[in-house]
Amino acid sequence: MTAEPATIEVFADLWCTFAHAGLRMAAEQRELAGRGDVVFVVRAWPLELVNQAPMDVQKTDDHVHELQEHVAPHLFQQVDLDHFPTTTLPGSGTTLPGGGTTLPGGGPTTTVPQAG
Repeated sequence: MTAEPATIEVFADLWCTFAHAGLRMAAEQRELAGRGDVVFVVRAWPLELVNQAPMDVQKTDDHVHELQEHVAPHLFQQVDLDHFPTTTLPGSGTTLPGGGTTLPGGGPTTTVPQAG
């Protein structure tokens, strides 16, 4: 019996270390299961809008070390805190006319293809 094709929709911040690690692990599991038919649709979810403040560099560094210690020691090997952006909005394709703080339609999407 063949599994039905599936789409998994994810809302993630470009800078969120937890989202990055989770998406990497989900993609690895998809590959191990031989489920190239499963498509991830990743939508921008800028945490700086949710939190009403830019992401804190020191907090991000703490999260990197926590993830390396407990979940994924191989990730985030080349993090350079001196060159972290002050905002992720341009990278997510987010435009907020008039200084608005909401994303109509959930923001732009990116499809994560199967590796290889």
